[in-house]
Amino acid sequence: FSVRGKENPSPAAVMAAVNADLINDIPPGKFVTAFYVILDPLLGVLTCARAGHNPALLADPTTGGVQKLEGQGLVLGLAKPEMFNKRISEFQAPLPMGGVFLLYTDGIVEAQDEYHQQYDEDTLSSQLLQLSSQPAKAMADALIAGVRKHIGNMTVEDDLTLVLLKRVGLDNYNG
Repeated sequence: FSVRGKENPSPAAVMAAVNADLINDIPPGKFVTAFYVILDPLLGVLTCARAGHNPALLADPTTGGVQKLEGQGLVLGLAKPEMFNKRISEFQAPLPMGGVFLLYTDGIVEAQDEYHQQYDEDTLSSQLLQLSSQPAKAMADALIAGVRKHIGNMTVEDDLTLVLLKRVGLDNYNG
């Protein structure tokens, strides 16, 4: 992605190029999901493209809402470039001051407790909004701790990975 990103600033174009790279190299029946985002830090605008990955979440503590950033796109490495390119879309979303952008793997929202209840997207969204006043590192740690608490003594079946970005003004920056 990093090499392709240097060649073209468009997330959809980068996804299309990566798909073309993977289509002949990936084993049959296998694929890759991705969510590619570029942040304009001055304007607070996210430019995104999604290739089969879980939707990103965007929490806005000023409105008390959490928005799913879905877009359209097929998984990488499965569809021929002509089909992939027709289906991938690029979209923008504002990241307000104090807003939180969250990418996560399916291991987070599919983590099950002893009763086979998943830590679903609604729970993740609720937790994200409740924690949104905290610094980014504290939020990320608390989200993972919440998933682990939900799982209890159960075995973790998948990775628990997230990437969290919080927009703060320089007067609120503490390193």
